[in-house]
Amino acid sequence: MSAEHLELVLPDWCEMDTVRRSPVPFALWTIGDQCLLHHWLDHAVNQGVSSVHVFAADRPAVVRRLLDESSLWPVKIDFTAIATTAAAPATAIHVDWLPGAAAPPNTVCLDIAGTGQEKGGGQNARATDGPGILPAASNIITGAKSTGLAAPPAPTNGWELIARAAAMEQAWLERMAAAPDYHLVSIGYSCKIHPAATLIAPYFIGDNVFIGPGCEIGPYAVIGSGSMIAGANCVAHSHVAADSFLGPVTALDHCLLDHGILFNLKHQVRLDQIESHLVASLDKPACLVPLKDRLCAVLLYLRLGAPAASTRSFVTIDGRTLPGDPAAGLSNRAAWLPLVWQGKLPLYGVLPRTTEQLDGLVGDWRDVLRHAPIGVFSYADSQGCHTPADPEEAVHAVYQATLPAAALSAAIVHFTRSLKAADLTPSPRFP
Repeated sequence: MSAEHLELVLPDWCEMDTVRRSPVPFALWTIGDQCLLHHWLDHAVNQGVSSVHVFAADRPAVVRRLLDESSLWPVKIDFTAIATTAAAPATAIHVDWLPGAAAPPNTVCLDIAGTGQEKGGGQNARATDGPGILPAASNIITGAKSTGLAAPPAPTNGWELIARAAAMEQAWLERMAAAPDYHLVSIGYSCKIHPAATLIAPYFIGDNVFIGPGCEIGPYAVIGSGSMIAGANCVAHSHVAADSFLGPVTALDHCLLDHGILFNLKHQVRLDQIESHLVASLDKPACLVPLKDRLCAVLLYLRLGAPAASTRSFVTIDGRTLPGDPAAGLSNRAAWLPLVWQGKLPLYGVLPRTTEQLDGLVGDWRDVLRHAPIGVFSYADSQGCHTPADPEEAVHAVYQATLPAAALSAAIVHFTRSLKAADLTPSPRFP
């Protein structure tokens, strides 16, 4: 790796994310005003790097989509999907910590057992500074090349993942607060902050934020763009994600509020069902199925005919219940088309599979397909594989999941246009 070229490998902590259950990899979690990977692109620009190569094993299609949209950085960005992080070059830096930042000595708890001793052992085991405190950063970094000046050991569970993001955010806030123009960049545009509200540095407030009277924001508070803090609220050592609503007379301390779900790091509690007058998401849900695809599904349904009545159904790995037999192949598709025009199932994606079918795959393929968007028709269909029971289907599914949707869309669309009612016969059984 030269001074003009930077190689980055994103950590694959998907299976560890059992608490937040984020739809994006850890390197795409928001730290302050942008995701961690974008902080590294900023770092590359500041260091005079002309090209960046990103390697990702966890949900590579999501990472590729983000990089395709990352047009603000004047650097050449290359991307490679890999099976495991160990497949990345030895010179690649792991994007598991904020670039150029040491772990702050007093941040969120990583003490999972509540014993005052950090979970884990060996040379990375250290005594904490007390309950609820992340110990001072160690200079001992094992394994891959370190991302920062001194990062804490790798997380071992879902709460430590959230705590790690909070620790990075504290370091980012402290670094930003030390800048001479902090007062100019700490509040976004078009914000409405009541004169009776109190702001305690360090803090960051995004664009189009409303903060009501009597609020106390900070220290170490991040309020995401488009959020509404009603009034008489206290938000400290907490992150309020974009487009969030926080009802009046509510206090957040060492918390993460994301899409109406509250994560309390002090007590390690996740609260999903909270009254909407206290906590809610203001984000308008994106349309799952474009109008063009819905109309296409109607035309396909009319051309292929109504499906034969069936009492069978199965549950996919993302929790959907679909009619038919998971190993029946094309004979299922006419029954799935009504779900498309109802906006409940995309027209294109990898084939739906059950948990048993997913568990039957090798580990690397299983990780890739666990979060891959499913659909009625897939690239595997265009290659003659119409069911996950076909041992060849997984090869095409992984290929599809690691490429941008547009790369294979022509092949899938061509297959659906040439599909006839006579083709909707059950696929042969596979062992």
